[in-house]
Amino acid sequence: MTVARSLVFATDALEPLGALTAAAQTSGLTRVWTTDLPGRDALTRAAFLSAHASGIGIGTGITYAFGRAPQSLAAAAADVQRLTGGRFILGLGTGTSGLRARWGVDFEPPAPRLAQMVGALRTAWDTEALADPPPIAGAGLGEAMLRSVGATCDRVLLAPLCLLREHLDDRALPAISAGAERRSAPGTPAISAWCIAAIDADGERARAQARELIAFYLTRSDYSAMLAQTRWGSLAQRLRDAATSNPAGNAALIPDELVDELSISGTPEQAASAAARLELELAARGIDELVLQVPGMACDAAQYEAHVRRAIAALAPPGDALA
Repeated sequence: MTVARSLVFATDALEPLGALTAAAQTSGLTRVWTTDLPGRDALTRAAFLSAHASGIGIGTGITYAFGRAPQSLAAAAADVQRLTGGRFILGLGTGTSGLRARWGVDFEPPAPRLAQMVGALRTAWDTEALADPPPIAGAGLGEAMLRSVGATCDRVLLAPLCLLREHLDDRALPAISAGAERRSAPGTPAISAWCIAAIDADGERARAQARELIAFYLTRSDYSAMLAQTRWGSLAQRLRDAATSNPAGNAALIPDELVDELSISGTPEQAASAAARLELELAARGIDELVLQVPGMACDAAQYEAHVRRAIAALAPPGDALA
């Protein structure tokens, strides 16, 4: 199996993303993904990127399923599919429980609600006799969500930090397989894995960036609960304690072993070697896309563009990309 390499723009920056999409296409990356957050809209960004590169795939990674009515989301996704000439994939997710609470939305329980949204989107496209509806990808971290998207979606998006091998092998992949057994459509869903990617000539500075992002995720309740089910359970408790007493010190609690397992980080040469090793592991597990997430929360637009360009230069795929 060939593992494709793609890039997700997890940043508030907007203006540099067009040029970065063109650079990603030139480098041979398979796809770019956009993200939702307050102040950023994944579908609008996907439409924007479609004007800057004519061949690369474009996806939302993710659009929050609770942000729009099904008919509105179906129409917007259909328009982006037209703008991209059929290169679009609609990636949906429900975010963390804390995020849903901050948005003040009732989307509980999230796994069946997401399945209902997927069904409503397909019904809307069927009703309108849409000739080329976009495929749907579903993001998940926990077993219930991964079973749901494994049963209903064309592709499964493994949330950041699902690459923790104990969680991946013991819970995530078995849950996807269990969901796939309930599919009404033929075949099994393809799988994409998100991976933090931090590259710098100063390898320790790159690893510090990755460490900070890992710590950020692991202080969120859903990720903390995932970590607590693994051999790192005591670390999950220490991170929760530090989140209230000393949040700035969280990154220092993340051991090198976790940085190695959950990121591609270091010098360009170190990162290229790590990516090649990871692809072999992913291929053996039936995962066909590696999605590189460059840390972007703690930098301005110019810094983010520089970080992404380093990642593209270091991690351009060596062989054929995923069709």
